[in-house]
Amino acid sequence: MEYPRMEDKKILCDMLLSQKMITESYNRLANETLTPALRDEFLNLLSDEHKMESEIFDEIHIRGWYPMQMADSSKAQRILEKYQK
Repeated sequence: MEYPRMEDKKILCDMLLSQKMITESYNRLANETLTPALRDEFLNLLSDEHKMESEIFDEIHIRGWYPMQMADSSKAQRILEKYQK
């Protein structure tokens, strides 16, 4: 029996969703760990997972599967000013 193959887009989107869940889990674990050494290890893993998430996102975006709009420059400037105070 032959199973249908997943398309690249579905595979990458599934990978991105998985990475988001993994980073959320490592972040929660790092926040709830009592020992500094274990917390540091979770933070190192979290950093690695964020790098992988970013690489997957970049690939999806390059392929045009995650279109993004440029922010209105005046809105962006107002937000910047709000948080620089």
